[in-house]
Amino acid sequence: MDQKTKSAASRTQILDAAVKEFASINYEKASINQICRDGQITKGRLYYYFESKDQLYLAAVEHCLKKLETHLHSFSPEPGLPMEENILRFFAHWQEFWKQDASLLRFMGRAQEAPPDHLRTEINQTRLEFRKHGSLDVLQELFRLYFPNDENRQRLFALISNVAIEYIFMYVGMMQMNYADRHPDFFTWQTQMFQTLLHIFLHGCMNVEVPPLEF
Repeated sequence: MDQKTKSAASRTQILDAAVKEFASINYEKASINQICRDGQITKGRLYYYFESKDQLYLAAVEHCLKKLETHLHSFSPEPGLPMEENILRFFAHWQEFWKQDASLLRFMGRAQEAPPDHLRTEINQTRLEFRKHGSLDVLQELFRLYFPNDENRQRLFALISNVAIEYIFMYVGMMQMNYADRHPDFFTWQTQMFQTLLHIFLHGCMNVEVPPLEF
């Protein structure tokens, strides 16, 4: 393993440990020493990559969103399926990411709903970048199947779908995230809520006049 690969692996090891620590306890009480123990790395090594706890927290947010972005870009809408079915397939794909590790859900729920006040602006900016290059890009590709010559409608439908998904992540995720790993109905509940919002969306927006949109 070359030095660049080793360095990337060490950084990822620290970030994975940081996500677990920040997921289990609030930012103020989170322990750098515990992150070092969980990541099996010295404090000196941690500070080689991250100058402060603030920088580590922001890097952990970006780390999670980059992983989610990569996961979402592996989704492909299936030509020939009804629009509603493809949107539900995308939502199920979104959920698959959070099912892999409950600590990711807890950490990003905290970062979205109750981030450290002094880091709120930077976190929101990171989330906006993810939204633009991650979820909205993939959703626009989905809606291109149904509106191949109408980019404004593609953008509108992508934006509304993303708002619905983020609302469910916030509302259902934050209310129940502490039970996500042992609540058998957690993701089913999310899906039912999304189906309801999707029904309203499809029947309420299909024939709306769409103004030019930029995101």
